[in-house]
Amino acid sequence: MKNLLLSLFVIVFLSSCSNKPSACDCAQMTVDGLTEVFQNLEMSEEEGKNFEEKLKQKLAPCEKNSETDAKFKKEFEECLKEKMNK
Repeated sequence: MKNLLLSLFVIVFLSSCSNKPSACDCAQMTVDGLTEVFQNLEMSEEEGKNFEEKLKQKLAPCEKNSETDAKFKKEFEECLKEKMNK
């Protein structure tokens, strides 16, 4: 479970979104993923791996956008910070 949480936090800071969603859409998907993990701390290791893989796939376009567009990455980080503070 610790590896899953660590992986998700790495995804949070390296992420971007699919089909050119906005940076704030990507931030929301990241927050939703983290929320689901914390609501299901009792999931098995296999369930955790499956969830992590699905989340990585969902956030893959977000990661790509963050890596290639500094403005997108900055907006993502700002939106993520705002959403995490709610």
